[in-house]
Amino acid sequence: MTSPTTPEPGPAPELVSESPGRRSGKPFVVATLCLFVAVPLLVYAARAVLISIEPSNDIELVWAERGGWPDQPIKAATLRSGPMSAMRTGSEFRKIRFDLPAEAESMLQRAATIARSPAVLDSPRGAEQLAGLLGEWDALQAALAVEGSPGLDGDTRPVALHRFYVEYLLGVRAARLGQDEEAARWFGLAFDHAPAALIQRYLDGAGLPAVRAMAPPQAIGLDRVLEGVRDTSLVLHFPAQPTDALGQVYWPVYPMIYREADPAALPGEVVEADEAWFTFPGPVGRMPDVPMAARGPATAEPQAVPSSP
Repeated sequence: MTSPTTPEPGPAPELVSESPGRRSGKPFVVATLCLFVAVPLLVYAARAVLISIEPSNDIELVWAERGGWPDQPIKAATLRSGPMSAMRTGSEFRKIRFDLPAEAESMLQRAATIARSPAVLDSPRGAEQLAGLLGEWDALQAALAVEGSPGLDGDTRPVALHRFYVEYLLGVRAARLGQDEEAARWFGLAFDHAPAALIQRYLDGAGLPAVRAMAPPQAIGLDRVLEGVRDTSLVLHFPAQPTDALGQVYWPVYPMIYREADPAALPGEVVEADEAWFTFPGPVGRMPDVPMAARGPATAEPQAVPSSP
């Protein structure tokens, strides 16, 4: 009897890891990894780059290092409400986030009155009045400390911050009198307290920085919207002063939306040109350069700030 022949073993069948009709899951896994790993990493990297190139609001405005302050060009802004917002609220202007304590506003208004009069500012009486304002502020701060109050009512900012405008005027006064060391001391204190700053550069007839020239006076309006009405009463006056080695002057301000006002205008007075508001990102804004003839500020022709939208 012949034995049955054992069949030769054939090739092993291929292992199929997927059910028939299904595609490989690898693209889905890759897409998931991209969505939950790669994309967040890219977003984080982009944010890190933006943070590295944008100025921080927490920087210290060191007067001796003013040539390296991270300034940004001013840009147009507006206080006017959009059509839909105006229809909904019934207000022509929109509320901005800037609340000033009554004590601080009183000091600013009184200091601005001194700044408007060069004769008073340069006189011993002007120095006494400015020193008196700082004395009042020191007394207020001491009284708050005794009461255990962290600051002025409804204000989260440090109490000392509001001194910057008076300290700045004392610096301008010293600079106008040729007292450079005294001016630098007061400017150092002013910008140490100031939450923001504006820079203006003046150019001579050749288009170069006008070094040690007398810059003309400037006024910046800090308009607010109180109960739906535009209030233009708060204007910081910056008297004529010498430019520095860069042909620049520096003005301490609060961070908000500004209006370039007429230095000769009465308090609260607004002309059509004052409708141009502006602001800037970061803590330091740069105004457009101003050409100035060699004879001084009487022939200076400042460029207008950007028109409000």
